[in-house]
Amino acid sequence: MIKNKIIAIFLSLMLFFMYSAPVCYAATSKGRISNENDYVADVNLDWWKNFNDPLLVEYIDKAIKSNYDLKRAFLRVSASRAKVKESLGAEFPQLTLLANFIRINPPFAGENTSSGTTSGARDFQNFFTVPLFANYEVDLWRKNRKATLAEGEKLETERQSARATYILLTTEVASAYFNILSLDRLIELQQMIVNLETQNLEIIRANYGIGLAAADELFTAEKSLAEADKILTELDKQREIFINQLLVLTGQSPEAVKSPELSRNSMNKIELIEEIYDEVPSDIIMTRPDILGAEAELKNAKINVSLARKDFLPDINLFGIFGFNSNAFERVFNWENYLASVGTSLIGKLFTGGQRRARLKQRKFEYEQMLQSYQQTILTSLQEVNDSLYSLKNDLEIYKDDIDRLSFESANLNLVNIRYEKGLVSYKDTIQPQKNLILLEQDLIQSKTGYLIDSLNLYKALGGKY
Repeated sequence: MIKNKIIAIFLSLMLFFMYSAPVCYAATSKGRISNENDYVADVNLDWWKNFNDPLLVEYIDKAIKSNYDLKRAFLRVSASRAKVKESLGAEFPQLTLLANFIRINPPFAGENTSSGTTSGARDFQNFFTVPLFANYEVDLWRKNRKATLAEGEKLETERQSARATYILLTTEVASAYFNILSLDRLIELQQMIVNLETQNLEIIRANYGIGLAAADELFTAEKSLAEADKILTELDKQREIFINQLLVLTGQSPEAVKSPELSRNSMNKIELIEEIYDEVPSDIIMTRPDILGAEAELKNAKINVSLARKDFLPDINLFGIFGFNSNAFERVFNWENYLASVGTSLIGKLFTGGQRRARLKQRKFEYEQMLQSYQQTILTSLQEVNDSLYSLKNDLEIYKDDIDRLSFESANLNLVNIRYEKGLVSYKDTIQPQKNLILLEQDLIQSKTGYLIDSLNLYKALGGKY
């Protein structure tokens, strides 16, 4: 009874070790992203509240939950994490449990054989064996450990790629949203210009009918109205494109949501972030996902060089067999029928020195490529940050200048209106000042939109650490 319990426990343990995976991972650096919540935190949703538009935050949150490119990035990370687990399994002993039945059929009595005629009755011989094979590669040279670490660096590359997808997604959502708000206001202003051009054309037609306007003046008025209508149509087309882009980014079908039904705020209510870095700390730039991803690729290439060197060393294996063997099934697990064997092997590859040297050179060249790529990534990052800062500061000045210009033109229009109310000028003389004011307001909307887009570019250039 005790022997049967021991055997049952032994078999249960073997099954457990064979079908359970070790719950540990390759060593990773501190601060590395490990789950979806870390990605969301890295997007820095609180920063988006600075624009004072809850709808913008809602669209970003919806994109995070529904965007298919983001889901695909998650799947790549999950696949890479599974690859780390697979590589980690090579660091543990491998156990194989078999159950064999062998039945030997001896010749019949009196049957002719190669040695002559035999006699006697047939006597079948049965053999039952239950061996457990164990094999373990002694990782004296740390080949398996470094292979797992290499997979860990590949996982980190995928994580940073997913993080970059997050940051790019949020900036694309915000950019599409801001352009929609901008075009909403530009279309309103352009419609006002079309109305003014229509009024101007009606006045000139009336004057032309009584001989107070020339034909070329009428032609110019008709041409101005046609051009204003064309600009209005072009603005409407651009808005529709950005609306479709926003819907797709948030996981919605453009056919399911009509343009007028899309919830949005007014551009005039969007607040600008006027706090601009004088100098960006280098530690912020070094946390960009492309830099961290390139760093992980560089580490992986360095590990591959080390593995190529270690490939010149032999493999050391320990192996053993433990099991039971009997010619009767009921006596298979009797202890007097057990068998055991242990041994070791030193495996080296012959006639492959040239191949391994070529592999080592290849890994070294790949490492040099990764090193150059890493350095170029840092330089590109510095350029993007500097370009974004420069554009942001200049667009802020342009925006402030447009505010001053708009103020001056508004004062001029007030003077014209006063003269019109006093009967000193006709209504036709007020149309052009009104157009000038509307055109300046369009410039103001465009400069504000440019500043908002520059803010998004700086956010992206800083890896979401604005």
